Amino acid sequence: MKNYFKPDVIESGGDVGYYSENVLDWMDEPALTLLSARPEIGVTPDAGTSYATPLVANLAAKIIKNYPGLSNESVKALIINGASLNLIQFASNVSKLINRVAGNGLVDEFKSLYSDENSATLILEDTIENGKIKIYPINFPRYLVEDDLGKKRGILKITAALCFKFLPIKNNQLSYNPIHMAFSIFKNQSAEDIMKPDEELKSKLRSNLSWSENGRYVSKPLPYSNTQKISLNVSIDDLNNEANTFRLAIHAKLSEQIVGGLPRNYPTEFPFSIVLTIEETVKNSTGKLYDEIQLVNHIEAIQDISIDTGLEAEALDI
Repeated sequence: MKNYFKPDVIESGGDVGYYSENVLDWMDEPALTLLSARPEIGVTPDAGTSYATPLVANLAAKIIKNYPGLSNESVKALIINGASLNLIQFASNVSKLINRVAGNGLVDEFKSLYSDENSATLILEDTIENGKIKIYPINFPRYLVEDDLGKKRGILKITAALCFKFLPIKNNQLSYNPIHMAFSIFKNQSAEDIMKPDEELKSKLRSNLSWSENGRYVSKPLPYSNTQKISLNVSIDDLNNEANTFRLAIHAKLSEQIVGGLPRNYPTEFPFSIVLTIEETVKNSTGKLYDEIQLVNHIEAIQDISIDTGLEAEALDI
């Protein structure tokens, strides 16, 4: 259940236990400075998770203001994909608990809101039917394999987050989400080949980079998550071996293990959003990535998309 955890992300709400782990530092330097809605209180210091939540909501509001045509799933995926665990350290004996405590990590407002010349964030909005798989090409510019970037391994980092919409099943705490949806980034192969067992045809870019969620049927069914995230470091050999194209794949399937069965007329087509960030990780950034990604992919600036215009199924939209 690697994706089944809360919170999704974390944000600063003041530092509880900064000076002493058993003391709430609501009057000390680690506290937030707040403007109260009560005139008699005015500006006051305080700390707590109640203040972290509106900060994340504020980031969501900024995304919606800048890009009003995006779906709610895209807004959530942008926040999750921009978040990072890099600044969060856990002791080795409790390191497995990090996602249960910090989720996908601390939010990063800039990464959730913007791209720059060395980093491009792409958004894919689409729907998928029960029992189907969809494949989208991700094309990479030639300069990545032709120019001298100073190294050959780890020239790019890719992070991707999936969020999808579903109709919850009432009074079913473990199976309220009956949709198994998973995605990953594969070699430049067809959908039929990607779905073959790995021992028959190796489609994985990395042995440890498989589908984002495992939906196999077991005696005790695993709960499904509608939020998932993966990451991948890319080398020049990866690009050369796959002719500068990877495949983003997603598949969906309704569970057959719901007690009492699915409700009548339950949806069989599900909206989803995948946010994918590609960034250079070389010492001397080229300043080319953002412009070159646009040239080799079918993309469209989201500021220019009409709110009433649907995104094309095969498009990776920036």
